Amino acid sequence: MNMNKFFLSLKTTIWILTGLICLFLVGSYMMPLHHEIFEPMNDDILLSWVNQTVPDSLWYTWWFFAAVAALVLLTINTVACSMQAIKGQWNRADFFLRISPQVVHIGFLLILMAHLFSAIWGYRLSGVMPERAYAPLPEDRALRLEHIYIQTDT
Repeated sequence: MNMNKFFLSLKTTIWILTGLICLFLVGSYMMPLHHEIFEPMNDDILLSWVNQTVPDSLWYTWWFFAAVAALVLLTINTVACSMQAIKGQWNRADFFLRISPQVVHIGFLLILMAHLFSAIWGYRLSGVMPERAYAPLPEDRALRLEHIYIQTDT
């Protein structure tokens, strides 16, 4: 089986999803068991956590990187299947029938990309911020809360 047919197969999708479920099960066991390794993941961006925590904890974090690799494979599979479906013959009668799964696939890929971009280049802040206060942000930026408007429905 060549790589093109591999990524166009529905069986590939099912195997990747099954693998992801298994990896997430391993993660659901490992994360509470090794809380000290995975807790910083919630408080920091992904690359910072990888640089600071993972080198000493590869035995406990392997499943996470395997899951990321499986998500990359699932993304390639989704793009390949969508492109194959778009390349087919189209007519007006079946346009919405054929385009609707592609819209769902594009949404799925955009969600994955948004999570990846925010995990790599984003930052995490939490705390209480009163009105007209400033909160420092990375890169010499600040966030100011001008006013809180509360509107209730009567």
